[in-house]
Amino acid sequence: MDDRLITMFEKGGWVFYVILTLSVVALGLVIERLIWLWRNGLYDETFYAGFKHMLDEGSEPEELLAYCDGDESLLSELMAHGVRNSGLGLLALRRVLLDFFADDIKPRFEHNLNWLSVIGKSAPMLGLFGTVFGMMGAFNTMGAAQASASPKDLAKDINEALATTVGGLFVALLVIAFHSFIFHQVKKRQRDYQRKMGQVLKPLTEVGLGVS
Repeated sequence: MDDRLITMFEKGGWVFYVILTLSVVALGLVIERLIWLWRNGLYDETFYAGFKHMLDEGSEPEELLAYCDGDESLLSELMAHGVRNSGLGLLALRRVLLDFFADDIKPRFEHNLNWLSVIGKSAPMLGLFGTVFGMMGAFNTMGAAQASASPKDLAKDINEALATTVGGLFVALLVIAFHSFIFHQVKKRQRDYQRKMGQVLKPLTEVGLGVS
């Protein structure tokens, strides 16, 4: 490990360890979201190809529902909801699917993104807190010294102040970057869901299962 990084750990004080803990939590959230998006994306494409084929072939509602129930993707839940409400008519079905998407599907896409945002905003604030805390310690050292405080006496508090600033900014930059990337991927996937939903609206109304 780089000597400067070791020094940062040693001199950063307890605030730096709080920032480090936040960075570990953020890393776990990022990994969880990336894996979830990747897995769900694989399921989505496989499911939609089969569902669209069955729909174009005029499969019975029960067959469509059985196909949806056998899949693990969120898209299958959306399409199953569409099949169950296919007798409502085009406009009513569109409204029902949009409501279901907003209330049930969208929150699962955005799961944990708020926590990433909180960590990204909190890390620099903690760094600033550590800076102020360290500088207060430096001034206390100067005030407590009977004679002029030596640079060595002030070094620990100043190092703590600077280390927490650097650590907070570094964590914030990484978390914000990952949050922006994941947020973009989520919005892209949501637009893809809405596009697929639009493609099957009319065929679904021809299924005519009606409201379950």
